[in-house]
Amino acid sequence: MHAIKKGYVDTSSGQIHYREVGTGPAVMFMHQAGRTGAIYYRLGQYLAPHYRSIMVDLPGFGESDPLPLPFTVADIVGVCVELLDGLGIDHVRLSGHHTGAVVAGELAVLHPERVTAFAPTGYPLYLSAEERRQVREEQQPQPVYQLGGHSVPVAPVLQSDGSHLLRLFQRAQAMLWYSKVSLGQTSRQIILPFENLDDDDLAFINDYVSDGLRAISATGTLSAVRRYSAEERLPLLQVPTLFIQSTGTIEASFCQRAVSLQKLVPGSETADIENGDIHVMHTRPSDLGAVLLAFFSGIDRKKSAPE
Repeated sequence: MHAIKKGYVDTSSGQIHYREVGTGPAVMFMHQAGRTGAIYYRLGQYLAPHYRSIMVDLPGFGESDPLPLPFTVADIVGVCVELLDGLGIDHVRLSGHHTGAVVAGELAVLHPERVTAFAPTGYPLYLSAEERRQVREEQQPQPVYQLGGHSVPVAPVLQSDGSHLLRLFQRAQAMLWYSKVSLGQTSRQIILPFENLDDDDLAFINDYVSDGLRAISATGTLSAVRRYSAEERLPLLQVPTLFIQSTGTIEASFCQRAVSLQKLVPGSETADIENGDIHVMHTRPSDLGAVLLAFFSGIDRKKSAPE
């Protein structure tokens, strides 16, 4: 295991918390709404012999200070650039998941001179007005999310009896269990999925619950991302780009649009994590790490090769 360093960087919008592991050229990872940079621990360990992974807590998540409402994706990018400045990183490879993928992409659009390559996972792309309507409805009180044919809560609505804690736990446990079943890691029927959880499973669930309770900016970040026009912004990308998607059923359909995304970014590439899920960086770190390592190292070799 490689040692993980934690720290803070002062920005114009408050302090930003980050974790880092490994040595070499820098890669910055941006998590999805409701989580923190800790979701990338396993992936960072995989890449540690080759790259310095910076796992940021986006503003308003984990230990990072929130941005004042309302804010835009560009506002989040500004804080991330200040983080890079504070860490003395001039050039970086970028990846992000779901909402984090959008933020990472906009950073690449706005600051191509600092971005070596961009390789998001599960980049959300809404192809119809109906999809956008459904996403907006998920922000209403007591929302549910269709995940692999199952309805699970999106986020807790605080309750005086603490029942929101149970809902968060059940959602985390359900996603983890469905992922195990889809990957063939258990042959049990999904009847009593609370059974047979090992220490690593329980740690994942505990982190999911604590992340959700501390997600101050979840609504603001989701609103900013859903106002963002990928169709207008992605064609402006000037850096090598790889769209990675999980092909399993435990992933949102609008985060499985690599082919459509590739059409928006001429020259971009795509890669599939077969039967991957909504937490692919945690459940499939070796598979995802191999894809990222091949892409980033290939770009780095091309840049260092004599002309």
